[in-house]
Amino acid sequence: KPELSDKLKALIERVEKQREIYLSLREDLDDPDRPRYSPPALRTDDLREAANITRHWLGLSDQNSFDTYRAAVEKRGVLVFRSNGYNGKWQIPKEDPILGFTLYDSTCPVIVIKKQPWEPRQTFTLMHELGHLLLHKASSIDDEDDLESHQGRERESNAFAGHLLVPDDFLARISDTDRPVEVSEYDDWLVEQRRGWGVSGEMILRRLLDAGR
Repeated sequence: KPELSDKLKALIERVEKQREIYLSLREDLDDPDRPRYSPPALRTDDLREAANITRHWLGLSDQNSFDTYRAAVEKRGVLVFRSNGYNGKWQIPKEDPILGFTLYDSTCPVIVIKKQPWEPRQTFTLMHELGHLLLHKASSIDDEDDLESHQGRERESNAFAGHLLVPDDFLARISDTDRPVEVSEYDDWLVEQRRGWGVSGEMILRRLLDAGR
């Protein structure tokens, strides 16, 4: 992205330095229990199966929040940073459209998420970036348009995140007969699922649409 701000470029460099420090400390400590990055083999031609494999790899339960998703990813050897909400050298500015980025490395990849008041958005960004790591084995810098894209690698990462956060067996627990007539009531209809799965109502509705419901 050639339009990256100087502040964001500096943040990326700062993250790289922190990773170098972490790897140096890990080598000095020689701790065998320290998480090591060893990703599963995934295929991009079956994103549903790729997401199912990843859920098992992460050891996810049915009840989650951004914090539990983040902890699960970090336990698999991926460093996850969330930018500060206040102005400073560790902030992605509020006016900056970038929502997150991932720095690929075969031994210690990094995911950085922009802090937002709405945690389900952070969760989706986290899993979108994880998709780039596991599916594409590549670094990526993603803005709002990328997380809405229906093309190429961005589409794959979006679909992967959707299947991972709301797998088919989750959808089977939602009763279509209880669906309200008014769209404004959808969030109340899905409140139990939204809170339990740590996702947005929009995320669930998109998965329902994808499933032909």
